[in-house]
Amino acid sequence: MDEGGVSLLVHPSIKCLEGRNFVTYNCVGSMFEKGEYDVSSQKQYDFVTIRANLDGSKYCVDIVNELAKRNPDLSFLLIGKGEFFKYYEKADNLTWLDCRLNHEEMIAILNSAKCALMPTRTDAQGVMMCEMVAFGMPLITSDIPVCHEVFDNVDGVGFISNEELDSFCLKDIYENIKKSAGKSDRYFMKNTGEHEVIILSNLCINVNK
Repeated sequence: MDEGGVSLLVHPSIKCLEGRNFVTYNCVGSMFEKGEYDVSSQKQYDFVTIRANLDGSKYCVDIVNELAKRNPDLSFLLIGKGEFFKYYEKADNLTWLDCRLNHEEMIAILNSAKCALMPTRTDAQGVMMCEMVAFGMPLITSDIPVCHEVFDNVDGVGFISNEELDSFCLKDIYENIKKSAGKSDRYFMKNTGEHEVIILSNLCINVNK
């Protein structure tokens, strides 16, 4: 099971995986499955980024900060603990909260922003991104293979380059994806945990034949 929200279940006796592997997604928290992003509420920020740790390069805090500098007309909220801003100048239009959130606090924060901005260089906090999408919030993440694996064909998700920040307009991407954003059941229990139980049950049946 990886951090990007994908579980691979294979019976240990299988030597050749071709045609005999099963992929399912990690399940999101029940609050995100049952709750729904409040589109009509007053928004304090244009973009919100939530990180467990600011200091790992995979979390792309440098990209978030640079995007804020390049878009002075937009407001950004960054949440997470770390020492990144001891060494790098923070954009004036970026608000940083040096804290961690529980699920209840996270719901309130998400509803205070128009869009989640979660770039990554690997699959950092993939489950959290799945929760944002399940909640129905527009999401912008990185144009890398693992993000496409998890979010391709999911409404309300946009992709940006980590390297070529001049190649896109952040505001235009948001305006495009917000039109189709809405709750996605891809990460609900019925399509994740319950799906894994079915896969394991079928494997046990086949082994016992």
